[in-house]
Amino acid sequence: MNDFVKAGIIFLFICVGSYHIDRDDKALANVSVAEKTIQPKTIKVKLTAYCSCKICCGKYANGRTSIGKRASILNGVAADPDKLHYGTMIYIPNVGYKVVDDCGAAMRISSSKGIIQIDIRMRTHKEARDFGVKWADIVIEPLPENSSSLGGG
Repeated sequence: MNDFVKAGIIFLFICVGSYHIDRDDKALANVSVAEKTIQPKTIKVKLTAYCSCKICCGKYANGRTSIGKRASILNGVAADPDKLHYGTMIYIPNVGYKVVDDCGAAMRISSSKGIIQIDIRMRTHKEARDFGVKWADIVIEPLPENSSSLGGG
């Protein structure tokens, strides 16, 4: 994928999700279990799904992600931020591009067992439940080299 296409995808995420991503932030497109890279990186992950209901989120079912974004915006996923940092853009086959903007206990528990788990945010509880559990190779997408800062809030 060329830088022009990546920049367009990043612009879409900014417009839809109003994300602030700073190019100098160590969290950008890095997986802490891998060396820093400006190239896309593929890793195997456990995929699950959730919605913002009380069944999925318990006492945290307040309509916001752990970093304060609206959970009704479906371009985000939950992950252990110690493994996939907030703001990391990933490509999930058969799902599309998503940004890490949430976390959860299940992701941290999986990480403690050496498993990187990504929880894909869905519109309804039925969609989340029907998604089930899958394993996939995802691509961690770095920002284009000429991106210094992406606005939003």
